[in-house]
Amino acid sequence: MRRRAAGSGGHSGAGRMGALIDIKGKDEYYSGNWTLGCGYWFGTGLVYEGEGDDLYKSVYFTQASGAHYCIGAILDEGGNDTHELWDNAGAGIAFGWDYTNALLFDIGGNDRYIAKIISLGLAQIRSNALLIDIGGDDYYQLQENQQGFGAATYRESYEVPNRLSPFDTYAKSFGLLLDIGGQDIYKDWYAENNRTFDSKRCANNTIWFSPTKDDENYGANNYGVGLDSETGRVPELELFKK
Repeated sequence: MRRRAAGSGGHSGAGRMGALIDIKGKDEYYSGNWTLGCGYWFGTGLVYEGEGDDLYKSVYFTQASGAHYCIGAILDEGGNDTHELWDNAGAGIAFGWDYTNALLFDIGGNDRYIAKIISLGLAQIRSNALLIDIGGDDYYQLQENQQGFGAATYRESYEVPNRLSPFDTYAKSFGLLLDIGGQDIYKDWYAENNRTFDSKRCANNTIWFSPTKDDENYGANNYGVGLDSETGRVPELELFKK
């Protein structure tokens, strides 16, 4: 990340890259905000994990996320991994805010993804947020009625240009949760009694949209998609094969 001084704040410094690379072993990562494959203000944050049963536990703007024209990514190529957000428990696990590209890609293993709010493949303000898991019996959990599970938040500026900053109207946004293979579980968490129930919108071997196709806000170059499929391949991800 670099210094953001938009408007009258003085000099801005854009760019920079931070990376954490681990090849083998059973690893545990504990952190707070703005961590673990997170970008900010034209920056790039990258985490690469080669193999092992890994635990990622952090708070907010974390785990393949970012804000303001940046890139945040986690690439994990093996193991039974757990991605968990605690406390605020949001803005992570493939979350983009304001022209961010966020990618969490995990191959193999029985993995767990747990958050409360605005996470799990959620694109906001013309971002692209991709949560892709290939192989294994996986578990996904999000608080009830929260945006995520492959979603893209709608804004009026996507269809009605602002005369001073019309670029939202011409850009695109895409939120994706893609799971290929395995018997997967999707749960809604209820805070009032700390219990989980089967998700009302997601399920194994189904496809869903957020906004839904019958929603008045569907379209406007703003699409949220969830796809759980028994088989399939993503040609672009063949680049990561060993």
